[in-house]
Amino acid sequence: MTNKPIPTDSFYEDPSTWRMIVRGSLRLLGGKAPLRLLYAEVRTWAQPSRPFGPNWKAKVRQTLAMDPEIVPAGRGIWAIKSMMPQPDASDPATPKS
Repeated sequence: MTNKPIPTDSFYEDPSTWRMIVRGSLRLLGGKAPLRLLYAEVRTWAQPSRPFGPNWKAKVRQTLAMDPEIVPAGRGIWAIKSMMPQPDASDPATPKS
């Protein structure tokens, strides 16, 4: 079981909180995940006494699009940049800059 924060009144309105929830969820999923799995993990962060609002999935997508540390890794797949494998410079298939 992971230690997830206890929400305050403005917990879900704070953009840094959404960034933390989305990044934390991606990390728990191995750093890369399709959107449907990410939604399922993000949903576990909601507290029974303070559920997410009706537009929480849109907020997740907005956070993914705006976070410079998260990148698309395929159709409907998102990843944390620092957790993606780096190309091998000695590999001839690696494009040269």
